[in-house]
Amino acid sequence: MKKLYKIIGLMMIKNEDRFVATALEKALPFVDHMIVLDTGSCDETIYKITPLLASARCSSEVHIGVDLIDTHDFVQPYIGKPIWLFGVDGDEIYDTVGLMRIRKRLLAGVYEAVHQIRGWYVHVESDNVSQESDRRTVQGYFGPPAPSHTKLYNCANILKWPNDHTAGVFDCDTRETAKAAVSFVESKTWSESQLRCIHMKRLIRSSLQNSQSFKRSPKETITNTEDDSARYVIGVRAYVDFDTFESIGYDYDL
Repeated sequence: MKKLYKIIGLMMIKNEDRFVATALEKALPFVDHMIVLDTGSCDETIYKITPLLASARCSSEVHIGVDLIDTHDFVQPYIGKPIWLFGVDGDEIYDTVGLMRIRKRLLAGVYEAVHQIRGWYVHVESDNVSQESDRRTVQGYFGPPAPSHTKLYNCANILKWPNDHTAGVFDCDTRETAKAAVSFVESKTWSESQLRCIHMKRLIRSSLQNSQSFKRSPKETITNTEDDSARYVIGVRAYVDFDTFESIGYDYDL
C-alpha cells in the first residue's frame, strides 16, 4: 500500500535576526507543518519570525528556551512514520522554486526507499551581497565538494533517532539506525539541483554581534570534515545570483 507522506519542517535558531526571516520565508511553502525551536535568542529573532508563521499556509508551533540536548524529543514522534523531516537553520536560505518541485516527488513516494536526500550548498564567504545592475550576487564555495549539510530525512526508513545527550538534533549520524542506509545526492551539479541552499553560517548572523567578535578563519567551517574527498576545491570561488540561485561563474583565489 502506498504511503501518504507529509513534510515536517524543524528550524533550530538562536540569535539569527539578520537572515532568519528570509530563511523561514523560503522554507515555509515546502512544508506541511513547521516546528521552530529557539534555544535562547535575545536579539530580534522571535519578532522576525512571528508574522511569517501567522500568515503561512502551513500550521506551525514555536518553542522558546529549548535546551539543545532536548531538541531530539521533537523528532521522536515521527520516527517510523511516512514523514519527510526537513531541518533548516536560520542561516540557510533555500531555493523555494526547487523545493516545490522536489516536494511533488517526495509526496508521490518517488524516494520511498531512501533514508536521506542530500542537496547542494554554497558556503558564502563574504558578508556583502554585491550589486551589479539589477543582479545581487554572493560568493563562496560549493558543497559538494565542500560538506553539504542538507537535512532531509525519510522518517519511515529510520528505526531510531540517535541521541548522545550532548548535541543538537541534527548533530548525529542516522545511517546506523536506518532500515536501509541509502543517502541520495539529488543532483550532480548546482545548476541542475532543485535542492540547493545559500549558507550564511560564516557571516555575522545577529544584530548583537560585531565584525571584531565574530571573525573566523577564511575556510574554518568548510574544511571541518574527516572525509578529504568532501573538502572544498582550494582556490576556486563560485558566484551565485542571490535571488534566482543561478550560477554566474568562477574565479581563482590562489
